[in-house]
Amino acid sequence: MKRDMVRDGFFVTVSRQRIWEKELEIFSVFDSLCEVYDISYFAAFWTLLGAARHKGFIPWDDDNSGLFSRNED
Repeated sequence: MKRDMVRDGFFVTVSRQRIWEKELEIFSVFDSLCEVYDISYFAAFWTLLGAARHKGFIPWDDDNSGLFSRNED
């Protein structure tokens, strides 16, 4: 059973942890589709900061941000 926790000095509710889990599930499907269709993307904004600084989600953030490169062909 999950419990509320403190992460990097911020209170993180069970609800927020569940949101993160669902977002990772959605992201996994998104990543698979991008691989199938050879679409390049990269993390951006708070998502990139969270990956680099927090090794995951930023405690106060609850979404993912990414950018695509545009094919000029």
